[in-house]
Amino acid sequence: MPAVAAELTGSFPCKIDTGAPPPPGPASACVAVEDSPDGTASAHAAGCAVLVVPSLLPVDPARGRTFARSLEEVDLGVLSDCLRRPEASGS
Repeated sequence: MPAVAAELTGSFPCKIDTGAPPPPGPASACVAVEDSPDGTASAHAAGCAVLVVPSLLPVDPARGRTFARSLEEVDLGVLSDCLRRPEASGS
């Protein structure tokens, strides 16, 4: 798992400190990784593509949601696929 995390975070163009404003750009260019129904609904409503990795509470399938059983299944290809889904823009 550390190798996957390093690969994913190493590909980020910049780091954002807690409390700093987000970089300019549309939410539709972002993938939110969520594990709860409320977080998933919030990210979807914001216009983000959503990758759901369920934890304690089940998350219902819906348009714009991609599911993975574990973060160990997630790589840059999976995240890119989330962004390519036309229904992932908060609708």
